[in-house]
Amino acid sequence: IKSTMEEYFANNQHSLFANINQKSLEDILDCAEYIKQNFENLIVVGIGGSSLATQGILNSIKTKGLNVIILDNVDPTLVANTLASVDLKKTAFNFVSKSGNTVEVLSVLQIVIDIKRFKMHICLKLHKPV
Repeated sequence: IKSTMEEYFANNQHSLFANINQKSLEDILDCAEYIKQNFENLIVVGIGGSSLATQGILNSIKTKGLNVIILDNVDPTLVANTLASVDLKKTAFNFVSKSGNTVEVLSVLQIVIDIKRFKMHICLKLHKPV
């Protein structure tokens, strides 16, 4: 598989990773540290590849201290049960959408905004794909 991928990328000017500059990386690391220090739970909301990538990373590493929940479905009962299973004041959310227009992700975002009427922290900016 490795040689196949190397051959593909040698013949095509594509990258598996988005171009992330040093400032973006610092912002991401600062936000991650803030979440680790201030929250017990992290709910990642994404559909398709946006949730599968997170699940793949979680399956390959050990997370300590932070309870990470993947919410990849907008079934009302699943969303309600997931939100009811955590203390929302101790829960950070990461909404993932490559386009920024994924209806399912935006729907859950609206639900969380409606429910989470107390102070919310936004620590990452929207980064458009290059």
